[in-house]
Amino acid sequence: MQGWRLIVSPAADGAWNMAVDEALLESVQAGACPPTLRFFTWDPACLSLGFNQKASESCDMDALRRRGYTMVRRRTGGRAVLHDDELTYSVIADSMLFGGGSVLDIYMMISGALADGLKAFGVAADLVPAYSDKGKEKTAACFDVPSSFEVAWKGRKIIGSAQFRSGRYFLQHGSILMSADIDALLESCALPLVMKDRLAGGIATVGEALGRRVGRYELVPYITGQFEQLVGSGLLEEGLTASEEARAKELLGKYSSDGWNLLK
Repeated sequence: MQGWRLIVSPAADGAWNMAVDEALLESVQAGACPPTLRFFTWDPACLSLGFNQKASESCDMDALRRRGYTMVRRRTGGRAVLHDDELTYSVIADSMLFGGGSVLDIYMMISGALADGLKAFGVAADLVPAYSDKGKEKTAACFDVPSSFEVAWKGRKIIGSAQFRSGRYFLQHGSILMSADIDALLESCALPLVMKDRLAGGIATVGEALGRRVGRYELVPYITGQFEQLVGSGLLEEGLTASEEARAKELLGKYSSDGWNLLK
């Protein structure tokens, strides 16, 4: 049975967070470190775009600057996420540890552990059943419409995730909302005000579900415990290796550049 590593990172800006995730994927794929579950937060708030989104159509750079937010393009697909009051997780592993399943198969397994972690914390979360959203109108915002096997509370998305494959290895990361500023999301994604009610009706937060303000790292032990059950192994908490940190610093230039962030 292969051991797993747990990393709990301090708050950092968007470019560094994405550089670390890519460095970890390279490290796991090279066999230099064990499969990893990581938790982190964002400071300052940051709008992340899915790899295939067009920046010109998915965000308002002037609005981001006015608010003191940053923008970064993820390596994963999906739609825009405003990372502010949230806990973000990432899973980096060999897909064979999950039976060599498809993207959707592994997505469902990880989502199940996330939902169980929320339940252990007191949030009655469940998985969105498989369905086709073909032909359904979508906005640039990730939390607008739930996808198959995402985690929801009362039918509203509470965790939004995305996955990237490199050979048989994968990076999956996602946002667990503690609270949400719908006005900031509308402005950051250049969405019209008429979308406010639709977004407010589609987004759920841990704070709303529990009726209190929730610290961003409070969920870590609950999700970690359920993840250990999923993978059948304890997680050893460690930091980045020296080589991973050095590689993340190299990748920081990429994730800080207009050449990457305005790629599309």
